[in-house]
Order: sequence, then C-alpha cells, then structure tokens
Amino acid sequence: MKIKCNCGKKIEIEKIKKNEPIKVVCSSCENEIVINDTKSLYKKYIALLAFDVFLMLSIIISVVLLLINLNFKFDLRFIIFIIGLMAALFSLWKDKKIALRIIGTIVTVSTVVLLIWNSILLSMPKYSNPKDFFILIDNRNEVTILSYRGIDEVISIPPKIKKMKVKAIGNNAFKGDAQFPALYQKVLKENKFSGGPMLTSGLYGMSVNNRIRTVVLPDTIESIGKEAFAFTTFLSDIKIPGTVKTIGDRAFQESGITFIEIPDSVIVIGHQAFCGSPDLQFLRSKFELEGTFIGNKLNKIKIGSNVKLNNSFENDFDDFYNLNGCKAGIYVYNNGEWNMEAKVPDNASGVRYFLVIEQ
Repeated sequence: MKIKCNCGKKIEIEKIKKNEPIKVVCSSCENEIVINDTKSLYKKYIALLAFDVFLMLSIIISVVLLLINLNFKFDLRFIIFIIGLMAALFSLWKDKKIALRIIGTIVTVSTVVLLIWNSILLSMPKYSNPKDFFILIDNRNEVTILSYRGIDEVISIPPKIKKMKVKAIGNNAFKGDAQFPALYQKVLKENKFSGGPMLTSGLYGMSVNNRIRTVVLPDTIESIGKEAFAFTTFLSDIKIPGTVKTIGDRAFQESGITFIEIPDSVIVIGHQAFCGSPDLQFLRSKFELEGTFIGNKLNKIKIGSNVKLNNSFENDFDDFYNLNGCKAGIYVYNNGEWNMEAKVPDNASGVRYFLVIEQ
C-alpha cells in the first residue's frame, strides 16, 4: 500500500506490522516520515492483503471451472490470446499489484458471467437439428415429419421448423429396417466382445432408425402415423404428449419400448399399434384395443371393466376376459391357462410383464 508525502509523492510501503511505527524516506524530497499510530493503516493493509489472496484464489477457481465447463477441451489459439491479453495488461501498469488486482477482477467477473450464461443455455431445451428432418408443409403452414436423416440415438423434435408448428409424425417417419432385429441377434451370437456386440459397417449403416433410443415429442404433435416407430429395436424412452389425438396402425410394432402411457387426448389407436413389442411391460389406455399386443407374451394383466378387446392379446386372453364378464381385476397366465386373482403383488416373482389397461 502507499502513503502520501507532504510534497505530493506517493511512497510504497511493502509491509506493515501491527503496533509498530512506520519510518520511510521520500525519494523526492528526502524527508523522513514517521507514523506512530498505524492501527488504521494496518487494518487497510490486512484488507488489501486479504483481497489479493481472494483474487488469486478466484483466478485459480475460475480456471478450474472453465476447464470443467469446457470438458477439458483446449483451443490453443484461445489460450494464446488470453495469455497475451493478460501479459499486455500486466505490463501496462508499473504497479504490479494494481495490475494483478485488475486482471483478477476481470477474470473473476468474466467467469461468473460465463457460468451464468452457460446455466441459462443448459436450462433451455435442446432440440435436434431441424435439417435432420425431411418435412412436408401443408397449406395451413403446418409441418409433418416425413423421415429422419440424422444419426443421433437421442432425438428431440423441435416444436417449430422454419417457424411453423410441427403437427404430425408421418407414416414410416422413424421406421427401422424390418430385417435388423434378426440380423442383430445373429451378430450377438457370432460377435461378442467385452464392450458388447460389434456391428459391421453395413449393419450399422442400415440400422440408423433401429438404433434410436430416445425420442422427445413436442406438445404440438396431434397425430402419429402408421408404422411411425415400427422396428425401432432400441427405442426405450418416448412420451406421448397430451396433444396427440391419433396413433396409427402398427405405430410401435416391434419397438423396444417397455412403458408407454396413452394420454386422455387420444381418440384413435390403430390396429396392432403395439404388436410384437416383446419388452412392453406397462401401458395405460382407455380405448378399444384391436390386435394391439399380438406378439407380446404377457403373463400378467391388470385390466379395467368392460374394455373392448378385439383379438388384442396372445393366449386367448380376449375370450377368457369376455367369458369372465369383462370384470376388472388382475389376470395371470400360468400352465397354459388364464386365472383371475383378486390380489397379486405387483412385484410377484416370476412375472415378466405387467400391463395396465383402464376403462
């Protein structure tokens, strides 16, 4: 810190000790300055020292946070620019402590602003690139997704493309290759590695839609077309928004979904909409189901009363349910026959699938 001489010259004091007088000689007028009461100066000195330490720690923490924020990915040109800028700022001031304080303040404030901006960006929904979708624009300026041309396994469809609302998922839009499941099972048997099965380049190329794992639908979608997600072998996460009114025939045929909930907005579920999805464990619906679960080896079903079934399940469950008076309850398939059980724990051992249909 500095004190001012009577001649106007500022004199640098390197260190101040508690309760010790200060004696310094002015280099300009050569007068000796003696300060006996150093209590206020000592407090100011300690405050500045603490501030300098705070700035140094802030610079270190800022650098660490920036590295974490950038996932430890370095841009050499950016690093050279920052180092050059700091060196230039440092050289501009003769008083290096002031230079350090200015640089430390700039770095700290910049890091705080960057982290706040990054948190704002992270809180905003991230959508897939609109260019990855082949679309149809109708005469009402509404968009239908016709196909997907990207390679991502996690897809988030934007609510608007070209400033127009996305209203529908078209027929076959995300349909996978029907031959892929069988070929994949063959690869599983023939090519097992520590990291999992290795797909050939040809199989990997043909399986773009088969490899989709997550699809996020915007709340602007009103219809899902025929076979829209058929043969999406690895699809395990999709939520149908409360704006959807129709689900087309075989929309999720042989998909990998294990859970799906049909919102109240849906008024039409197409023929065999979920057929051949062997891992489907849980579904809620309020509609007549026609051929919906053909190919799903369900052995436990919880169903509401008077649900209209039309060749919906394997193992003649439709007939048993109708003959039993379409009563609500839990039905279990065992040893080749269905039985209604009043109470069966949801976590009963040996139960592979659990389906809920509410009327």
